Amino acid sequence: MKHLFTSFLFFTGLQIGTAQLTQANHAPANGDLYDTWQCDSTNVSLGASGAGVTWNYSSVATRSSIVNSYSAVTSTNAAYPQANVFLSASPILNGYYKSTATGLEYYGGNVVVGSVAAVLNYSAPLVAANYPMNLNTTTTSVTGGTINITAPLSVSGTFTGTALIYVDASGTLNLPGAATYTDVLRVITSQTVDFVTFVGSGTLTQVNYDYYGGGVKSSLFTISTATAVTSLGTFTQTLVTRYKTPASPPNAIPESGSEAFSYQVFPNPGKDVVEFTTNNSMAVEVVVSDITGKELANYSLENGSYKMNLGAFTNGVYFYTIKSEEGKTLRTGKMLIID
Repeated sequence: MKHLFTSFLFFTGLQIGTAQLTQANHAPANGDLYDTWQCDSTNVSLGASGAGVTWNYSSVATRSSIVNSYSAVTSTNAAYPQANVFLSASPILNGYYKSTATGLEYYGGNVVVGSVAAVLNYSAPLVAANYPMNLNTTTTSVTGGTINITAPLSVSGTFTGTALIYVDASGTLNLPGAATYTDVLRVITSQTVDFVTFVGSGTLTQVNYDYYGGGVKSSLFTISTATAVTSLGTFTQTLVTRYKTPASPPNAIPESGSEAFSYQVFPNPGKDVVEFTTNNSMAVEVVVSDITGKELANYSLENGSYKMNLGAFTNGVYFYTIKSEEGKTLRTGKMLIID
């Protein structure tokens, strides 16, 4: 459920010193980019609520090899006609929003809880924010729409739900690497979705704690729990993530058992041309796909480089795969094409 409700539904940020969420520092907007690392969830406590709290997560283990790279573009999907922003990290990590000066509404996207995967489309949106949001701000909404379950079986139906967003605390956040953030707000988000299909009914429930600060449009630290109760059984999931600091190598996606090497995709976002370069002699090809995973083009690297003309591509998010002569995937990543 993290993949929908935390990474997309509650995409936000906080300008340090303001202790307030607004459209300018909270809502996803065309061209926004950020990365997150996954962390171990063992022995991670929620911490206190109220004003002037100190949350110490400096000893939490970070899995820097598990990176999700998020980008926001103007939404053009006719299936979500009310949305004006599309936020995505992969073909199964995406969400659709309507952003205004007075609030942020969520209109759907992908849900993943264990082995359960589905796509939600809200006719009655979830109100993710009523601006401005400060300590003790509470936002509630009643939701509804359609659900398309894609795994472990394919079936469609309808859903109704309720959601509560509550800014319950403010204070100082300590993260690994001696990273300290002051004037942080914590937002608790809870949503329950009851769905009905021709093969049965079920419930999705998610609660997450997001810590916002540091002037970035991403939760600095997130603790998310999710439960899916279906006719096939009950599935639970706990995920902990943290903001990937800009000091980390850009475009680096470490892979277990693979040779470390440098590569660059620049400029990213790109307007006219994007150039792929690498020092790995095994890399011979770049494959470009759309957000559904459909392969659109492939290019041969010459001396570890290829300059890709973007004239044939519309604005949006695309995925690239760097491959060896044997077809082995060496690196994968995402690029954003803008005006």
